[in-house]
Amino acid sequence: MKRVNTFYFYHLGEVIQPLTEFDSETLFNWKAVSAVLSAKIELSKFLQKEVIPFRMSMTSAKTLLDLIKSIVPDNINLFSADGEKAVNNLPLGYKSYYIGNAAKEFKTVLSAELESTDTYFVSRKSIFDTTDLISSSTNVFPENIRAKLPSETITDFQEAGRCLAFELSTACGFHLVRAIESVIHKYYEHITSGQKLQLKPSERNWGSYIKKLQDANADASVLSVLDHIRSLHRNPLMHPDDVLTSDEALSLWGIVQSAIIAMYKKMETKVVNLPLPQKKTSP
Repeated sequence: MKRVNTFYFYHLGEVIQPLTEFDSETLFNWKAVSAVLSAKIELSKFLQKEVIPFRMSMTSAKTLLDLIKSIVPDNINLFSADGEKAVNNLPLGYKSYYIGNAAKEFKTVLSAELESTDTYFVSRKSIFDTTDLISSSTNVFPENIRAKLPSETITDFQEAGRCLAFELSTACGFHLVRAIESVIHKYYEHITSGQKLQLKPSERNWGSYIKKLQDANADASVLSVLDHIRSLHRNPLMHPDDVLTSDEALSLWGIVQSAIIAMYKKMETKVVNLPLPQKKTSP
């Protein structure tokens, strides 16, 4: 996926338009030189950028650029002390007619390809800016928490942002659930002073996660929000007949964001492992 600057094509059209008015009677003065130089620069960029994989437009652009270079080669400096002399000596002649035709052809072909190119507008989702969702969705977290997120969480949250932006709501839900699972492992290590959360393949479900956290005396508020995600979102997501709506994906986003922040807030507190009470022995 590439971000397309639509204004670029408007600017390109502005630059090419003066060339479409060239004909056999065009005088090659500084005004014409300026138009040709601008077109030369923008056509070179167009051929190198490949903003959108055009086919016919690329061929037309190269034809026009080659004609321009036959008049204004790359090694000529029109802005030197002898610039005026250089302009007067440029071999325009009949070539202005061909430049005009080539510019009209490029404009026509590019217009046709742009009309047939699929272009979509991604609408804003709630309070989220579209660009932020696509490229930096983890910015919803405070900076001090963002710096501590596991790489897996960052990857899945970025994917969740893209899915939310493009209205792939169920996929967004899957990535959100995966994102929080990595933080659950980190939280478990914190409250157990470094123990890994190890589960058998058959136990890798949120019920087992929550049971392990309970056994490790996890914070009740954290357990409550995780159990809420498990019962209302995670388990339904695993059913093939269930899909999330855009509103449901937004709701899950908010809950997952809150749960991750809550776990990191708890992880800021030092864990003190108290000894278990000893049973009294009879005298």
